[in-house]
Amino acid sequence: MLCQQFTEVVLPDSPSLAEVIDSGERSFDEFLSLLDRAARFKDWLKAVNPDEDLIRTYMRDVSSEGWIQRLPAKSLRYILTVALDATNPAVGLASGFIDNFVIEKLFSGWRPNHFVSGKLSPFVQGH
Repeated sequence: MLCQQFTEVVLPDSPSLAEVIDSGERSFDEFLSLLDRAARFKDWLKAVNPDEDLIRTYMRDVSSEGWIQRLPAKSLRYILTVALDATNPAVGLASGFIDNFVIEKLFSGWRPNHFVSGKLSPFVQGH
């Protein structure tokens, strides 16, 4: 019941794992491979307080900010990028790119939606 509610909210209009495997759209070996890549998500599920609503916990954890997105770190990153841009526009452009596409991704931390949208959703939707 709880998993069904979670799936309806997080993956609306998606078939279940059982439906995808039973239909032959995905093989059991592919499912086992998905299961191997679900270790962090399973650890997260185990850590969820049983008295808390799973969907509410998921939404909170997905929308929480890591330290790299908080104001002090963001301000420092902005000031550094502007300073580099003022001294050398090409270096400033490169630092802005690195900040947005590398630093943000590396230091933002893992969230449960990384597994759900990156692995589970493509698996059940056949992508």
